[in-house]
Amino acid sequence: MDLIFGNPAGFWALLGLPALLLIHFFQRQSRLERISTLFLLDNIAPRSAQGRKIERLRNSLPLWLQILAVLLITWILLQPRWLSPSSSQSVVVVLDSSFSMQASRAATLPALSARLRSLSQTAARTEWTLLDSHPDRPVLYNGPRLESALEALHSFEARSPGHDPETVLRTGRSLLRKNGILIFVTDRPRVMTPGTEVFSAGDARDNVGFAGMRFSREPGGLTWHALIKNHSDTAATRPWWIEAGGTKSPVKTLSLKPGQVLSLSGPWPEGNEQATLVLGPDGFTLDDRLPLVRPRLKPLRVATAADPDLQPFFEKFLRALPENRPVSLAEADMALLSWDPSGGTRLPPGHAIVFLKVAGQESPHYKGTLLAENLPLMRDLNWRSLLARGPEVSLARNAADSVLLWQGDRPMIFLREEQTGHKKLLINFPLTHSNAPRLASFILLLNRFAEMIRLEKVGVESANTELSQLTPLAFAAEGGPARIVSSGHPAPPVETLDIHPLPIPGTTNLPLSVVLPTRAPSQPVFYSVAQGGTNRLTAAAHFADVPEADFRRNGPMDTVRGKIPALETRNSREDFLTPLWLALLGTLMLGSWAWIERRRA
Repeated sequence: MDLIFGNPAGFWALLGLPALLLIHFFQRQSRLERISTLFLLDNIAPRSAQGRKIERLRNSLPLWLQILAVLLITWILLQPRWLSPSSSQSVVVVLDSSFSMQASRAATLPALSARLRSLSQTAARTEWTLLDSHPDRPVLYNGPRLESALEALHSFEARSPGHDPETVLRTGRSLLRKNGILIFVTDRPRVMTPGTEVFSAGDARDNVGFAGMRFSREPGGLTWHALIKNHSDTAATRPWWIEAGGTKSPVKTLSLKPGQVLSLSGPWPEGNEQATLVLGPDGFTLDDRLPLVRPRLKPLRVATAADPDLQPFFEKFLRALPENRPVSLAEADMALLSWDPSGGTRLPPGHAIVFLKVAGQESPHYKGTLLAENLPLMRDLNWRSLLARGPEVSLARNAADSVLLWQGDRPMIFLREEQTGHKKLLINFPLTHSNAPRLASFILLLNRFAEMIRLEKVGVESANTELSQLTPLAFAAEGGPARIVSSGHPAPPVETLDIHPLPIPGTTNLPLSVVLPTRAPSQPVFYSVAQGGTNRLTAAAHFADVPEADFRRNGPMDTVRGKIPALETRNSREDFLTPLWLALLGTLMLGSWAWIERRRA
């Protein structure tokens, strides 16, 4: 059985030993003896004429009895307890993986390791579980070995944007047995739900860093814009510069007031596809570098085949649609068509936006309540002001089509997904007989559909992403696995994406492409995604999680320490010999007193 002490402060009682020895170093003053003559006094040199003084330690029975008494007092004050060999407990540790934890990693790991070692001594067997606070991350460790848990702890990296840990904390509570403790490791004091202990070793500090970026097309060319924020209550000064093409611009200095957000902008370095804005380093390095790539969308090839009345609208729409190129119908990624359902012909294959084509006769307005379905293409769009009129003729609707907008019992807009994998957005009212071209919701719907087609197109693009951001990317369905490679130092990490396309429901056909989420690196770096030797994405990951860069509320907090005595009491029993030790202590004290009194007599 393992021995634990319920009151480690009892060791202070051992200070009685040196005090006791110091007392025994003093010798007693000589006793007064009355004699009948005085001649003997000339030959006596009193050694204790001035009272007590330090001399050699004399071996005596009271000395040893008193030493034993001090040791017994110490043992009793330590409140010894014996762990039950059948005692067990579960310890679930949820590690905050928010980016801000990187600043307090050096202080947190040793302090947390020491606290976990203390917890391991409160039961004969402990089941350890380490969880990442982000719900998409796997379990870090689960098992009975403390050393393995500490290895997982030291290899843990905080690489997630700010998030709510409550989902994982609920999972942690479900893993606790009847006897256990749940610990949330973070970098700032906070109030948690009952049953969750907080361990924090963070410290408040000043920080200045990049807080976001964007690009704009100016008359002089591409222009970058960057935000810099001072996350402190004092003024700050920082140097900054640009690195591009192996060269470094002259160093400039910027000054920020407490809490100020400053905007920087400048022309994109000509002849370069990549550039990095750099701030002078501080205690949090993630937001000191802002890697950038020249943004390039996948070009969308668009063909138009419509009546002359619709052509002005199509031209206006395409002018607002970025990176589109006019091509023939056979080469198009997407077509803009007007279609007469009375013609008896089938719609051409491929992605398309199809408008109802009718004769120019006057017709009444469609009647009924406008009802928009809760689908991604229609989210947050307002259709209450739509007015349209036309004949009862309608584009043919299949049973599998998804209606996006109803007016009464008439489907006004519906989406068709064909067995070949192509998509068509069908506008089932005459555009020229409606106010739809002037409605922002209608233009946004067309843009969303066009961007959906662009997203599913397999091509080459360049983009700027935030750290650990999930970005959807299209891959060839039969192009093999993809590889994500970053230009990190010293060795670029490589992640492989396995692509397993599923047949289109109801057919044996594979889709034209597979859209998979790709996670950006957790450090500010340039990275690329390639499939089968063909590049799909060139990108730069940058930090832009502003709340995670503010350390003013950070500080230490440890509610775990106060729970250790309760765990020890629960998993152990008291020393049943305590009454015997008390009786023995009394016997020693009486024996020492009796011996001293006997010598005096």
